[in-house]
Amino acid sequence: MQHLQAAVLPAIMGHFETYQKALFAGMFDLTVYRQSFNLDAFIKKLNDGNVNIDLKRLSAYRNIGASSVGFIVADALHGWHDPEKVNKHFGAFNLNFKFFSNDAVDRLRVLWQLRHSIVHTGGTLTLPDAQKVEKLKEHGDKNIAFENNFIYEVCRKFHPIIKSSTEGMGTAFKAALLADIDPEALEKIDEFFEVKSSINVWLR
Repeated sequence: MQHLQAAVLPAIMGHFETYQKALFAGMFDLTVYRQSFNLDAFIKKLNDGNVNIDLKRLSAYRNIGASSVGFIVADALHGWHDPEKVNKHFGAFNLNFKFFSNDAVDRLRVLWQLRHSIVHTGGTLTLPDAQKVEKLKEHGDKNIAFENNFIYEVCRKFHPIIKSSTEGMGTAFKAALLADIDPEALEKIDEFFEVKSSINVWLR
């Protein structure tokens, strides 16, 4: 069971990274409906202006009808495993909303480091890696072993993080929309920021 728990965590974190990128990409595409979106300011603020679209990466989107400019931009950004950098990415939208709370940042740092140690150091939390995260400092040079309910708890605690981040960003985004926005476009935006779960109670 410990091996299975450890194997599932990197998969969950991979899906979480996809969620972050997809939300960022969708928001970028939806900025066409914002009242005043300064693209130059956005580009300058995004990753301190160091965003380069690699032609090889761009070519990977050839003949993909569902692709968007937002996904190309998100794919060019680095730091999706660092919640503070993710906050900076979303901060470029200039919506006066912090994507991840301080508490969420602390939790995510632990999970991303555990994921890194499982994938890259054979399930051992090395001393240097442990020193990178305050809550892991006392656990350096130890093998990672999870209790049977670990993945259940990770999933349960991800729910409120995703709900508050997505809906909070959605509220800020919708406050900056065009005054005469088309009702169909507004419905599309509402649906984009809606958070659902098969276990609704975890979203509370």
